[in-house]
Amino acid sequence: MPKNQNYRANVPQKPQIYAQTATVTGPAGEEIYTDNYGRVKVQFHWDRAGKQDDHSSCWIRVAHPWAGMLALPLIGQEVVVDFLDGDPDQPVITHRVYNALQIPPGNLPHTMTKCISVQRPTKATATTASCLTMPPMMNCFINTQSGIW
Repeated sequence: MPKNQNYRANVPQKPQIYAQTATVTGPAGEEIYTDNYGRVKVQFHWDRAGKQDDHSSCWIRVAHPWAGMLALPLIGQEVVVDFLDGDPDQPVITHRVYNALQIPPGNLPHTMTKCISVQRPTKATATTASCLTMPPMMNCFINTQSGIW
């Protein structure tokens, strides 16, 4: 290298990471664990040293279908964690997924013509909205602890 040319080392490119699944975690005995921003903590499946508790990860933001909606994942639910622009320092939960431990609501495949939404503020309570979407019998039900509407 000529002595009148400055040497500059190559700046290493930041590693990129792609979406992966994880399990929502929190303190023992809790069903929901969040901060004042609605963020949660997760345990990635590859993390063998993690203890499935409130120290398993940093706080991770949760995406919702529309502004004004809030439906936080419960501890133990499986989620998809994506990373903005592939940046490992910018995780965001984009989806929740069903698995063998947490199956979809309804009795599939018998309820495949229904659009079902179940909101569980705790594991002991639930509100279910169910709409039959096949003509000629199109109807909707809302089932709460105080009754069916």
